[in-house]
Amino acid sequence: MTIRFAIVPAAGRSRRMGQSKLLLPWQQWTVMDQVLATWTGSQVDHTVVVVRTDDRPLQEAVRRWPVHLVRPLTAPRDMKESVCAGLNFIEQFWQPPADAVCLIAPADVPQLSAAVIDRLLECAECRDDDRTAVVPVFGNRRGHPILLPWPRTADIFRLPDDVGIRRLVEEGPVDTVPFAESEHFSDIDTPDEYRAARRPSEGHSGND
Repeated sequence: MTIRFAIVPAAGRSRRMGQSKLLLPWQQWTVMDQVLATWTGSQVDHTVVVVRTDDRPLQEAVRRWPVHLVRPLTAPRDMKESVCAGLNFIEQFWQPPADAVCLIAPADVPQLSAAVIDRLLECAECRDDDRTAVVPVFGNRRGHPILLPWPRTADIFRLPDDVGIRRLVEEGPVDTVPFAESEHFSDIDTPDEYRAARRPSEGHSGND
């Protein structure tokens, strides 16, 4: 059976938000709780969360969930470095086989649902291919998460410093899984984005 990993980079400093966005209220708990409830409620086998060593409050929040906490000795400069820290942890801890897959999505997407994650996994398991990424498309917009066959994750380490992980999707090969445009969601980086995203979330669970 394919081993399914997820990496949730949560080592940012929330500069545009002005406070720790992952600890802001969301429904009955916090943004971080909502995100981890979604991942642990999906068909993913192992979820790895990357947090800065100096972010004790977020570490405490993550420890409430059955996930793996990674704290790099040097604070990651960006999402890609966080993902690389997570990939190194997975490689050292599990030594994944070639048919394993890894999903990647930032931590500031509390509107992500387990249904989206599971449909990507279903699509990946229908293929015998260790190079093709799988991404959701909401209407005509690509979104999170990205699913990579385990051998393809090695390409992340070879990306130039100023190039993000999305380059792997842009260069292909990639398969897309269609979703309704109404299901699209964005990262939450600013107070306005947080307020706009939170309004429709009240009364809606990310695990529906």
